Amino acid sequence: MPRTIRAAAILAAFIAGALIPACSNQDDSPAAVRPTTSAAATTSAPDPAPTTTTPTPPPTPEDEVSAAYVAIMARYFERLSHPDTDDPTLSQDLEGASLDLAAEVLSKYLAEGLQSSIGPSGHWPETQVLSVALSDSTATVMACHVDDSIVKEVQTGRIINSAVVSKLTEAALVRVDGRWVLSDHTTKNEWQDSQGCRQ
Repeated sequence: MPRTIRAAAILAAFIAGALIPACSNQDDSPAAVRPTTSAAATTSAPDPAPTTTTPTPPPTPEDEVSAAYVAIMARYFERLSHPDTDDPTLSQDLEGASLDLAAEVLSKYLAEGLQSSIGPSGHWPETQVLSVALSDSTATVMACHVDDSIVKEVQTGRIINSAVVSKLTEAALVRVDGRWVLSDHTTKNEWQDSQGCRQ
C-alpha cells in the first residue's frame, strides 16, 4: 500500500541587531558607531528515509482458474437456497456432467420441497483450492469443501440434514468464450467433520 512521505518543514530565522549611536557633551565629533548584530543559526530536520513498497504481482493463469472455480462453487451452493431448474445462469457456470448433476440435484430439491440455508459458520460452504494443473484451455483443480449448510423442508421448516462434512474433490474446467466453466466434478474422499481435507 503506497505511503505518503512528508518532508520535514525547514524553519529559518534571522534577527538583526539595531545600530545604536553614542554621544558626548565634551566631544563634538561623531560618536563611534559600534554595530552589533546577532543571528540565529538556521536549522533543518533531516528528511526521513524514503519508504518503498513492493508492487502486488499480477494474477497468474492458475490464480484465475482458482478464482473462477471458487466463484462457480459459491453460486452453486447459493442456488440450493432457491432451487430453479430453469435458471439461465446455470449454463454459464456448468456444462456436461456438472450441468447434468446440478440439474438433477435442483430437481430433487423442487420435487421434495427442500432448500438449503447457511449453517452455524455464518457462510455458505467453504471452498479451499489445494492445487491447479493448467494445460491450454483445460484445468484440473483439487479442492477441499467444508459444508455445514442446513437442508430443510420449505413448508414445515423441518431439518433434513445438518451434518458437517468435508470433501476432497477433483474438478475439470474448460475455457469457453474467454471464461472458465466447470465440466466435471468428482468426490475423492469425505469426512464427517470440518477438518478432514483442510490444509
